[in-house]
Amino acid sequence: MVVPIDITFLGTGSAQPSATRNHQSMAFRADGDIWLFDAGEATQHQLQKSKLKMGRISKIFITHMHGDHCFGLPPLLCTLSENMNSHRTNNDIIDIYGPRPLRHWLRVALQSTYSRLGRHYRVHELMMEGEEEEQEEKFHPDEEIGMNIPMNNNVFDLPLYMDTVKKEEKEKWIVRAAPIQHSIPSFGYVIQEPYQLGKLDHTIIIPKIKKNTKALLEKGYKNPMVLLGELQRTQKQIILPDGEILEPPIQRPGRQIVILGDTCDASSILPISNHPHVLIHEATNALTQLDLPSEEKEEGWDEKELLKQVEERAISHGHSTPQMAAHLAKKMNAKKLILTHFSARYKGDDDKNNEKLTLNAPEGITAGPIDENNFFEWEALIAGPEGTPFEGGLFPATLTFPKDYPLSPPTMKFTCDFFHPNVYANGTVCISILHAPGDDPNMYESSSERWSPVQSVEKILLSVVSMLAEPNDESGANVDACKIWRTDRERYNEIVRQNAMKTLGL
Repeated sequence: MVVPIDITFLGTGSAQPSATRNHQSMAFRADGDIWLFDAGEATQHQLQKSKLKMGRISKIFITHMHGDHCFGLPPLLCTLSENMNSHRTNNDIIDIYGPRPLRHWLRVALQSTYSRLGRHYRVHELMMEGEEEEQEEKFHPDEEIGMNIPMNNNVFDLPLYMDTVKKEEKEKWIVRAAPIQHSIPSFGYVIQEPYQLGKLDHTIIIPKIKKNTKALLEKGYKNPMVLLGELQRTQKQIILPDGEILEPPIQRPGRQIVILGDTCDASSILPISNHPHVLIHEATNALTQLDLPSEEKEEGWDEKELLKQVEERAISHGHSTPQMAAHLAKKMNAKKLILTHFSARYKGDDDKNNEKLTLNAPEGITAGPIDENNFFEWEALIAGPEGTPFEGGLFPATLTFPKDYPLSPPTMKFTCDFFHPNVYANGTVCISILHAPGDDPNMYESSSERWSPVQSVEKILLSVVSMLAEPNDESGANVDACKIWRTDRERYNEIVRQNAMKTLGL
């Protein structure tokens, strides 16, 4: 049977926590069992705020030994002991996986603080080539012997077991790991679900059963269609009375989740990842308004060069940009890419500058995603500016963001009747800020007027409001509107006012 899977992000910050982002941690839950990936500071607080049950945590994976990924582990283990579920006993051991010297560090942290746990734990270390076995030392009283897992052809195989709802099935899950490039040893983990039963092709099987109905009834089958369930359940061929063979469904690969630690190059994970359903990749640095040159240098700056500088800065610290993450996602054919590990310089949702379009928008403007599951489609509502024929109207529009945003601009389209020299008849807005970055081939606009990755949705909408008040009829999109604007301003104003009334249902 298909096991329900979900991922909960408990922390998405890097290096320093902020008011809006906790240190790194995420919880992978399959059929109620929870595996934790990284445990930065205050992970236990995030778990308490979530709907996850701490007592369900059975395995913890540490990607690397930087503090923002592991400082929360010792206190978390102490808290887990106080939150044991009824289905667990003191004999349930928490398995912890990670690089050297995780075992020694955790042991010393617990011993130095005289901490005792209600559950035992064991640490399995991923041994890089050339690393020596640790010297014997006194175990913590609640510590069990863990494995030293050797690397084979640049891959670590970690066979793991997780029961499904039917405990007797004992379907085997697999976690594999590979070293990825960072400033210290870092790993990426690949979670592989077991093969799943495929679907029966009823269009082929049912006609064959119907053809043999009489013979099957004579054999004692009260309802020959029960063979469908038998075929699915036994996964074995069934030979019909006329010699036709019913083939069981072909097994399909299970889901694959790739979770990477900090990295500036994770290409080494490619041999063990293929078409993952989800790739979780760090994006510590990104090109934003913070990287915009000073005003005196703004003219003639090259956004491609600026992107290159941001990428070089990220790589120099062992980190990645969103573009680097997307490149890897494309190479491994990932169905979904999720970014995490954001620098503290990028404010979260509590920052007023980031949320004002939805909660504190400039007067006369509101905007936000149409659906929280699709951030590439936004809706906007613009109030007609005072002193213009648009005054009093409420004009709805959509913004569609391309997959390579912010390298390319979004498109904006009014979804109501709209008459303006710089708006096409179908509602699409035509202004400089929405034109592709670079020089204008017609030499009408300067590159500084066109789109650049540091522009914002707010600036687009404010530019549109300005456009409503001051049309540009020299490079018009609607020829009729341009002509009437130039030759018969009174008629133009009347058409616009009528459209404004329509938006109010009048």
